Amino acid sequence: MSAQIIPFRIEQKSDGELRISDTELSERLGYAEVRNFRKVIRKNADDLREFGLLRQIDAKGRGRSERVYWLNRAQAIHAVYRSDTADAGKIAVSLTKAFDALIGSQPVTKDLLRLSILSPEVRVWEKRFERPFFDNLHRVLGVARSSRNNH
Repeated sequence: MSAQIIPFRIEQKSDGELRISDTELSERLGYAEVRNFRKVIRKNADDLREFGLLRQIDAKGRGRSERVYWLNRAQAIHAVYRSDTADAGKIAVSLTKAFDALIGSQPVTKDLLRLSILSPEVRVWEKRFERPFFDNLHRVLGVARSSRNNH
């Protein structure tokens, strides 16, 4: 997708979730300093944690390191509405569209299967490893079989 279609820099992080940085949102909301938007995030941190883990990453700032918040879809939209800027409503709508466009372009993965998004009829085709597989695996590797599960 090109930048003309989706004006936000939304990134897929290592956990597979789409996130947007607080610096990107503060820039779109028209804050002169990103720290003013971070005050909004800290003020509403309890509300934002209702939508998932509030992730902070240390990044190199202007001469010193700073904590950058990476917000998921729900957290970002909630934070935009809480910012009380003049264009917050319009930005929240375009942000929702941007996330939806990216989610719609995601391929079907095992993560989606785990989330039970697909019907039970499709889940039947998931690969299962029965007990004989693990018996043979332990035999071939020469490893003693645990009395617990096979993870």
